Amino acid sequence: MVRCPFCGSEDLTLISSWKYGAFDVYRYKCNKCGNKFNYYKGKITEFYIPKSKNQKMNKEENKEVDYNHEEVKSWLQEIGEVLGYYTYPEFGDEQYRFDIVYKLFNSEKQPPVAVFEVVDSNTVDNSLSRLFYAYRTFRPEGLYLIVLDNKYQERAKKLLENTYPEIKDKVEILDANKIKELRDILNKYGDEIKKLINLGK
Repeated sequence: MVRCPFCGSEDLTLISSWKYGAFDVYRYKCNKCGNKFNYYKGKITEFYIPKSKNQKMNKEENKEVDYNHEEVKSWLQEIGEVLGYYTYPEFGDEQYRFDIVYKLFNSEKQPPVAVFEVVDSNTVDNSLSRLFYAYRTFRPEGLYLIVLDNKYQERAKKLLENTYPEIKDKVEILDANKIKELRDILNKYGDEIKKLINLGK
């Protein structure tokens, strides 16, 4: 039985699920404490990720912030859900899979309106090639490269200038701190935001 890693409750709501390597990943919301978490289940092991295992110190705020690839993906999911999008992790086709996409409708055939790639190591090249493919294939409104370490921003800018000029003005580069801040704000005022978004629908 799956339990909330924050409060131990079994009263959970399944938000979404996807494959990640050898694991089936299930994203739950706890109906008791309101927290969300990812539950990883493999053939011989299973574990939870209530927060990042890999943390760095944010010197400006003097507190720990998360920089885990899967955790940032989960933040992007939360943000999309609050804003009323359908979120698809590991969405793609035979050629490429994208970390997270947002859609206006809950349909596999519906093209995404936003595509997100999270860079957690020296994978800027691969992430930008996926965003370029997404632009050519789906023409989304938003293309986002989320960097977990600012040292990758310069390489991303150079690649956009020299290798992918077609999308250099279309890709927005954000660091993980911005995503976390946005996710925290939306979580705090999520109910109010959802009510405003759904007015007249």
